Amino acid sequence: MSNKLSYEDLEKRIQALEQAEAAHRQTRKALRESEDRFHAVFEGSQDAVFIADKYAQVTHINQAACKLTGYTKEELLKRRIPDLHVFNPFLDKILKGDSLTSKTDILRKDGVSVPVEFTGTAVTIGDKTYLHILIRDITERKQTEDVLRNSERKFRQLFDHAPSGIYEVDFTNGRFTQVNSLICEYTGYSREELLTMTPLDILDEESRCLFFERVEKFGRGENVPTNPEYCIKNKNGTRRWVQLNNQFSYTGGLVTGATVVAHDISERKQAEDALKKSEALFKSITDHTSALVSIHDAAGTYIFASPSHEQLGYQAEELMGQSGFTLVEKEDIGRLLQYLEKARTEKISKGLLNYRLKDKAGNLHDYRGAFDPVFKKDGSLEKIVCVGEDITELKKVQAEKIEALTLAAETRKLALVGQIAGKMAHDFNNILGVIMGNAELALLDCPHIKTRKTLELIFEQTLRGKNLTKNLVAFAKDQEPKQEFFSINEKMALILNLLKKDLEGIHTVRLYGHEIPDLLADPGMIEHAVVNLIQNSIHAVSLVKQPKIILRTHHKPGRIFIEIEDNGCGIPPESLGEIFEPSFTLKGSKDKMGLYKTGIKGTGYGMSNVKKYIEQHKGSISIHSQLWMGTTVAVSLPVIRKTLTQEEIKEVKKEKLNSEKHILIVEDEQAISHVQCRLLSNEPFFHKVDIADNGRVAMELVDKNKYDLISLDYVLPGKLSGMDVYHHIREKNQTVPVLFISGNIEFLESIKDLKHHDPYIDHLSKPCKNIDYVHSINMLFA
Repeated sequence: MSNKLSYEDLEKRIQALEQAEAAHRQTRKALRESEDRFHAVFEGSQDAVFIADKYAQVTHINQAACKLTGYTKEELLKRRIPDLHVFNPFLDKILKGDSLTSKTDILRKDGVSVPVEFTGTAVTIGDKTYLHILIRDITERKQTEDVLRNSERKFRQLFDHAPSGIYEVDFTNGRFTQVNSLICEYTGYSREELLTMTPLDILDEESRCLFFERVEKFGRGENVPTNPEYCIKNKNGTRRWVQLNNQFSYTGGLVTGATVVAHDISERKQAEDALKKSEALFKSITDHTSALVSIHDAAGTYIFASPSHEQLGYQAEELMGQSGFTLVEKEDIGRLLQYLEKARTEKISKGLLNYRLKDKAGNLHDYRGAFDPVFKKDGSLEKIVCVGEDITELKKVQAEKIEALTLAAETRKLALVGQIAGKMAHDFNNILGVIMGNAELALLDCPHIKTRKTLELIFEQTLRGKNLTKNLVAFAKDQEPKQEFFSINEKMALILNLLKKDLEGIHTVRLYGHEIPDLLADPGMIEHAVVNLIQNSIHAVSLVKQPKIILRTHHKPGRIFIEIEDNGCGIPPESLGEIFEPSFTLKGSKDKMGLYKTGIKGTGYGMSNVKKYIEQHKGSISIHSQLWMGTTVAVSLPVIRKTLTQEEIKEVKKEKLNSEKHILIVEDEQAISHVQCRLLSNEPFFHKVDIADNGRVAMELVDKNKYDLISLDYVLPGKLSGMDVYHHIREKNQTVPVLFISGNIEFLESIKDLKHHDPYIDHLSKPCKNIDYVHSINMLFA
């Protein structure tokens, strides 16, 4: 009875049993819930799930396994894992307890191979071992991977075979991470070598500096070029220019790398360098040329003007935007407009035109210009390039040449007459001498008045014959003027004194100008010319009741004037054009109108000689006459000063000066050599000058010294001529410049051929202006 449970104990046990039952029910409920969740997960998994025992007999599968393999659940539960074949290589490893993940292909029931990724694990529960295999269909992933691989392959092909260099760089270490073949080609390094290098390693020194400047500006927030240009240094030392296009990559908002496309711009750079050199050359040429270089748009407006426009008084900037016809003489604009219109409509090529330009002071200059039109791709006119050369001096030289050739032709025409006249004059003078001598002797002893008058007539006619032969010989001679400086007023006074007897009874008025510069001329020729002109006036007033002769001298810049005016008979209008013809006269037997006093005779060579002498001095002569009213003869002669004027010095300084050279002057006339020496040795040239007054001294100085230029007179005293000296110079030096100075007709005819064979010579005709002389010297140096 003692072991009998009490009611309380029994109640406690019942309560314990009830609690255990409740716990058991709770456990079963939790188990069912767990089984339900497992079943839901097992069946709801998108991946195929196979569970097999340790003998690989399939015990559980989910619906996804059926879908994946194409078998029904019943069919699969009858199979063993090895029946799926593809797992055989992995089964032993899984059974040994290795957890294995791999990819393979399984064969569906319909024979289709499906790519899968599986995970196999051996699980032990109690004393039982189960195989758990999870299989995922990776067909879509495989396709995506194939697409990605194809894309990668294409990208790699594009990357490696792109027409531009491409590389990627990691900014964390600064090194290349990828480079294509062109980058290897640009740099000369292999891919492997480049992957150990940084972009800075392949830049030249200048480009590195540019890179760091770019980084600093970028760091300061300044704008930097999006497409920088750098010079790559090749492994072999050559250079290549590239333009970069950068695509930055970011991590956490920070730039961590970049993909860079490098375009080879070496050819463009070479073209740019060539263009720069061309532009520099163009600038150098236009800055230093005396030619006017200008570029005009299709309307003719200035878009470029060379600094040489300063010689016309204009700065290049003043002409920009102005019409190209701004400086052109009005009469010449029409021809230039015609060319411009033809260039627009007919697409003509280069044109060569002569035209005149006005400088700022209003002076006209002759130019010859080459006009080159430039056309756009559509064929329309874009611009015109003009190069104009000042031919003012050339035209003067050509005029002198024409004048010289005309004179030469006249000289040749009269050469035979001159030769015959000279010979005849000599023989005739001998005859006249005999007649004159005997007439004088007969007059001494002649007692008969009638016979005496006859002898006096014979004697007077022999004197007339003597004067005739004197003028004839002067006409026949072709001598070069012997020049010296003298006062024209003093020369006029001397002449009037010589003609004092002839001027008796004639009211002579002297109107001489003041401060007239000395005249550089042949005093004998000028005297002979003036004597002839005054004698003509004396003859012209022979029948005038109140005869009057006015003599004037005056000067203007660059010219000296002599005027002889009379109130005599004048010259018939129809005869004015013949006054200077040899052998033409209105006196003596030719006086059909009774203009002159009986007994006044003319040789016909006086005015011809006057014109010849004046033109030999580069002067001019004009005649104004009215019949029965009088005649005025005006002679103009050039002024050759002993030094350059300030205006001439300024003009010379516009040219590129050559100074402090060693120059030899070969000139026998002291007055001329003295002027030439002063011109060259003073401002602005300061040359060292030696003077030789004959050919022998000149040759000795050439042998002794080295000269930079030689000024050479053609006609020299003694046996050696200027041409002899020239040949001696060329034996010693083939290139020293030589400037011939001569008015000799024979020389002027031969200089053209000489200049054709020797580019280092030039010539000036005597007398020449100082400014022309120094300009020719300066041009020969250039």
